[in-house]
This record gives sequence, C-alpha cells and structure tokens, in this order.
Amino acid sequence: MVGDFIAADRDYFVLATKYTLGTTAADGIARTGNSRKYMVRSVEGSLKRLKTDRIDLYWAHFADGVTPMEEIARASGRQSERFSHPAA
Repeated sequence: MVGDFIAADRDYFVLATKYTLGTTAADGIARTGNSRKYMVRSVEGSLKRLKTDRIDLYWAHFADGVTPMEEIARASGRQSERFSHPAA
C-alpha cells in the first residue's frame, strides 16, 4: 500500500522502516532479530513489500540482548553504503 502510494514520486518521500522481532538467546546469534544475516533478510523483505529500490532511514527497533552492538553497527553501515547516492 505504501509502496503503491509513493511509487510515482519516490524522490519526494523519505521512507523509514524498522526491523527486529527479537528472539531468545537459545535460537543462536545468526537467528536473532538483530543479527547481520537477519538484517539483510529483513531489508530485502522491506524492499519487496514497499516496492522500492532503497530505504532512506532504517533502524533496529530494540536490542535483542544477544547480538553485539558492533555487529549491528557494522551491518547497518554496510546497508547504508548500499543505498548511498553518489554526489550530484
């Protein structure tokens, strides 16, 4: 619905979304809500659902207590680079 609404004028909108459902520590670090692997999967899902090629603001809803903050920061940085626009 949002993707359809903004599609024609995408450059006039700032698209923000969040990720994480969080899981228990027993699930392991690769399956938690804040892991790099889950973040990448979540970004791909958001892009598809929102019918867009980029997200302008993306954040972790809350820390899962398992994933190191350094991993979250590194993964966020890599995703930011993915959506950076070259200077005009």
